[in-house]
Amino acid sequence: MEKVLFDRASILIKLTTETEPVGLSELIKDTMLGTKGLKYTHGRVDDRLGYLHRPYHLWISRKNKIIANVTFGGYETMMAFGRCNAYYVRYFAFRSDYKTSEDQNRETKGNSIVKKLISRIMAGHPASNGVGYGENIQDPAISFAYIEPDNMRSLHHALGFSFQIMRLFQTLPFTRLKPRKKVEFSKVCEDEKESIRKLLNKHYANHNALQFHYLFHHDNFFTVKGDNGEIIAACQVNDCMFHIENTGSKVFNNVVKVLESTGLSSKILDVKNLRFISFDHLYCLPGKEHVLINLFESLLNEFQLKLALMWFDTESPYYKMLMQTGDLGWIKRFYSPSPNAVVVNNLNLTDEQYEQIKEKPWFISSFDVT
Repeated sequence: MEKVLFDRASILIKLTTETEPVGLSELIKDTMLGTKGLKYTHGRVDDRLGYLHRPYHLWISRKNKIIANVTFGGYETMMAFGRCNAYYVRYFAFRSDYKTSEDQNRETKGNSIVKKLISRIMAGHPASNGVGYGENIQDPAISFAYIEPDNMRSLHHALGFSFQIMRLFQTLPFTRLKPRKKVEFSKVCEDEKESIRKLLNKHYANHNALQFHYLFHHDNFFTVKGDNGEIIAACQVNDCMFHIENTGSKVFNNVVKVLESTGLSSKILDVKNLRFISFDHLYCLPGKEHVLINLFESLLNEFQLKLALMWFDTESPYYKMLMQTGDLGWIKRFYSPSPNAVVVNNLNLTDEQYEQIKEKPWFISSFDVT
């Protein structure tokens, strides 16, 4: 389903659902993310696009070639007040010659059109433009994005209106130079999935924005079970890659230079082409946190990698627990990433509902971040 929103001269702007615009993958792969901190481009773009839940693609072409795009993922989430449709700004990409910096006083014509269209669409419900997935636009809904707080000005400059910071979240690395299999684990079976969904739904009942659209992605959900078959620890694993230009840390940049100059980057950590796994939908029984840590290391061994990343609201119980363990590995000693913000545009929540989504930790999906 698609709708033409603008057609003038050589500029064409469309909103499409389900069908991926031609050239979108390449545009995203070429888009550098970050400004003052970490600067990188996404890997695994084709996999993420292919499995994105209920996508909305707002894309702009000039002379039949895509020059800019905003992609939303349409999620059904659980908030403190109940169900809510949440539209995540998954990809925001411009062809390099259509970008403008904050210091520029003049925008290109193409960028000005894009900015106005994005501002109008994102200020309202995506499904109110005549294309969608049958959702009721009267139901509670928000749009949201993840961004470094220092980049809020960039977001406002690009979109033309203000998101509000709702929560803060943090990246946690987990590294082992020689990961070993520390615990026996098993991969999810089809007949286990429904019971696991129910278990996790209860486990994360104190979170906002809870959604399981990418749970069991490629069936990479792993569990450690006790003798009675009860799940002791578990997590989803996603295969990820970033192509990093700058880590955002002078100390860690120097570590990277040493690794590259000595030829050790391929053996320890190739930061330029950083392949890693992410841990998502974590679960462990109280008192069994060490089993979860052992599962992390065992999964690094299984995937033959040395690095995993996780993302948590800074008030998440797992964030606090993992910080307290002091067992995250060598990178944590050299590299402390800056916090990120969950920013929200209120589409139609009541004042009471809006206040309620500020009060609990936000569920961060690593599929979205990578």
